[in-house]
Amino acid sequence: MNKNQLAIVLASCSLLALCGKASAAGSSSTVLNVIAYVSSSCQISANAVNFGSYDPASASSGTATGSVTLSCVKGSSPIVTLDYGQNANGNMRAMKGNTTEVLEYQLYQPSNNTAGTSCTFNESVIWGNSGSERFIATASPGISPRTYNICGLIPPGQDVSTDFYQDKVTAQVDF
Repeated sequence: MNKNQLAIVLASCSLLALCGKASAAGSSSTVLNVIAYVSSSCQISANAVNFGSYDPASASSGTATGSVTLSCVKGSSPIVTLDYGQNANGNMRAMKGNTTEVLEYQLYQPSNNTAGTSCTFNESVIWGNSGSERFIATASPGISPRTYNICGLIPPGQDVSTDFYQDKVTAQVDF
């Protein structure tokens, strides 16, 4: 290779190197979207309505408080329903003993839908599973658990035998 040919090769190499650098000096960008969706969600648990001893000879009603606890995603709008249990007669709930006898009772909503509202046992709205019987809790302010009382009442003067009476009621939350 002579000097001229060597000069041409070196010049070509230099130009190629410069061209490579020039194309690497540009850039392009785009936006990467990051997406998540938080859906409404609630968890429910329940504490028993335990009337303890009921005296049929007493003129007083049997009263007891149970509760449901909700843990809902912030902004969820929970609606809590209670079915009528396993032994209902129409809209009157009943606990069954070891015989065919039943002990009637009713479950009522507390006087307002604020968590922790105490039972006065003068409540008038039955806690059921349709229409105005559904308990509409306030919108959830956050995931922290909130407890709502269930107000239980056994009407006085029921002529029932000595026995252990029980029922199972299903509590459900829709959100």
